[in-house]
Amino acid sequence: MNKHATVSKRRVSIILIAFFAVTFILNRFFIPQTFAAELLEASIRLDRMDVNQLASSTDPILVVAKVTSTATEAQSYITFGTGFTVDATPANITVTTTGIPSTYQGEALTAWPGIGSAATAVSGQNVTVASGDLTPTSVLYGYYITGGITNPSSAGEKEIVINTRTSAPAVIDTKTVAVDIMTDNADQIAVTANVVPTFNFALSANSIALGDLSTSAVTSGNITIDIDTNAGNGWVAWVLSANAYLLSASSSDQINTQGTIDDSPTAYVSASEFYQLDITVTDGTGPGTPSIDLEYDGNATTGGSFSTSYEEIARSTGPGNNDGITFNVRAAASTINESADDYTDTLTVIGAGNF
Repeated sequence: MNKHATVSKRRVSIILIAFFAVTFILNRFFIPQTFAAELLEASIRLDRMDVNQLASSTDPILVVAKVTSTATEAQSYITFGTGFTVDATPANITVTTTGIPSTYQGEALTAWPGIGSAATAVSGQNVTVASGDLTPTSVLYGYYITGGITNPSSAGEKEIVINTRTSAPAVIDTKTVAVDIMTDNADQIAVTANVVPTFNFALSANSIALGDLSTSAVTSGNITIDIDTNAGNGWVAWVLSANAYLLSASSSDQINTQGTIDDSPTAYVSASEFYQLDITVTDGTGPGTPSIDLEYDGNATTGGSFSTSYEEIARSTGPGNNDGITFNVRAAASTINESADDYTDTLTVIGAGNF
């Protein structure tokens, strides 16, 4: 090999070495790197997975991400996959951090900083939302999209790309996520149940023994009635007297009820026969309000008249538990009522729920 050829080869080698050295320096120090890191976590939660569902304040799309890089973020840049309808007007793609969940998959979720009220740019399927710097990187951030995005009209898996970008803009971190779109409300479960009607009407006893009646004062005896019902319109109670008087079979004498059914209790008159009914009610629990029929809203010396027809004595306006009726029978003898120990009457008390 001649001397001239050897020198030429050396020059070529030197030029190649210099070329690679300059290329390395330019790539290392002057030409920006374009390789994006992957987000540590990324998720899109559609409020509804049904086809054609429009994002709204009541049906928002939740964007969640945790960054890898320490570069300063200025944008959240989302590319919605084929099929999603993206409003072309940035102001219509509304966003917020208000009301985001406190946790996501058991991890604390922090409001994404710098999120305004709407997207700042839209291009095709790409949506740009202003962002603050996501520091620290160990935090999971989230925000809602509350308008401007509509689910695809066909079912199936769809891809969405979540990016963080600098103000340049240049992608910092990225990740592709998948969502599933369903048809015919297949993301919902219809739950049905029945509540059976209930009505309980229980008397504390089935007899009232008045004992010896006085001719100068009223003698009283009572039982209580417990009423429990889930009837939406409440309950009603009635009473019926077999005789409308106390009858002594041995003497054929009777102690008559006084007055008439006129919404006004009858008062006892001294030394006169008296056989009346006085009702009090107690309110248990529930929305119903018990009340007494005016005829039977008496006191220790007054009471409503008995009848051989059913007469309404009390009622309530709605469901109740442990509603109570105190059923007071009051009687007195006149100075001429015959002596006998078998004065009796049979009272039938019934109730019903108004469902």
